[in-house]
This record gives sequence, structure tokens and C-alpha cells, in this order.
Amino acid sequence: MKRVAAVALVAVALAGCGTKAVTGSGRYEGTAAPTSSGSTGTPTPTDTGTGNGTPTPTGTGSRSSLACSGGKVLQPANAPYCYVLPAGFKDVSGLTSTTVGQSGEHPSSVAVSSDTISAGIRDLIIVLDFTLKIDSNNLDDETLVRQLTVLITQFEQQGFTFATKTPERLQVDGARGYVYHARAKEGYSSDLVFAFRGSQEVELNCQYKLRQAQIQGACQQILGTLQIKG
Repeated sequence: MKRVAAVALVAVALAGCGTKAVTGSGRYEGTAAPTSSGSTGTPTPTDTGTGNGTPTPTGTGSRSSLACSGGKVLQPANAPYCYVLPAGFKDVSGLTSTTVGQSGEHPSSVAVSSDTISAGIRDLIIVLDFTLKIDSNNLDDETLVRQLTVLITQFEQQGFTFATKTPERLQVDGARGYVYHARAKEGYSSDLVFAFRGSQEVELNCQYKLRQAQIQGACQQILGTLQIKG
């Protein structure tokens, strides 16, 4: 099985705030077994969904340009995504960073307006993206989930507990999205969202310890305004 593009999971730690970074290759290894009992084989990451038995994915959408509006727009320079700052939150992108094997290309982050950003903060939303080496629109849903399962397993080895390895499905700006729920051994929780469009992956880490309702509400606001170019 050939490797799929280098796609890193959002770290559920704040490397830039002095907390321990999660290690790992952050790559799709392409070696996990099929996740559905009805599978008749493991599609290769190079399948195009044309004439080879691989279903053409649905819900991929397309967007040639970004046009976020309706409030303060967050879009790091040259980022293929944008979103509106949630009400009651502040932009703390310059104070935090993430890493897991490799850093995201255009990270941004927001926190509750009244919170002071420090090494111990756990209530934070991080958004970042990765450029894939292949077009994710050519991969069916089962293949993407199977490859994400490889990353989830890597994080379990680092001390994270996932409620399930079967993600919730959603659409983000018309693109395919997958949601996982994790708890770190340090005692905080994270709702992790992976959205795929073309050669772009955008990830959200909505992590919380003291402000679950506020973080989850703001995460929903971001998902409602997020645009992904591709």
C-alpha cells in the first residue's frame, strides 16, 4: 500500500504555551484494515473512483475563492481557509502553536476573551491546514476513515483515549468532515474535526477543561462560518 499524503493530526497540546507536544509521524500509513464489515477489499490511495470499482465520493463540494463575512474574519496569510471569530472569543494565534511530527501550514487559534493565555490554559480552539499530495476528492469515504484510524491509533499510544474510532460525519462548507472525541491523560478533552476538500485538509481542535459549553458553542460557530478553498 502506498503512503497517502502527509496529513498531521491537530495536537491536543499547546507546544507554544510550554505544554508537552504530541510526538508521532503524523502520516497516513495506509496499513489499517477496512472498518466496514461489508468491504470486499482495501482500496489503494491512488484509486481515482473512475472505472476501478471505487465509489465516487459525495459531499466534497468546491470553492474557488474565500469570502468570509459577518464579523471579524480570521484568515492567516495565504491560508486556504477563513472563518468568523466567535462571539466572546479573542484571536490568540500569535500566542499559541501546535505540532505533531510536523506543524500545520497556517495555524490560528482563539480563546475566551476573559482568559489569560498561559502555559496551563486548556480551553482553546486551534484551526490549521495541511496540503495533501493527492486529491482527497478521489478517495471514497471508507478510505479516508481508514487512514484517519491509523492516526487515532498513534495518538492512543501517546496516552489519549478516544470515545470511538468510528467518527461522526458532517459537512463543513460542503466538504466532508469527520469528528472524534478524545480525552488526554492530563485530564482535558478535545473534539477533533477533520475536513477534506481537494488537496486541502483543515483541522479543528476544540479542547476544553473548565469551559466545555463555551468551547463547544464557539466550535459550532466556527464550523458554521468556515470556508475551505479547493
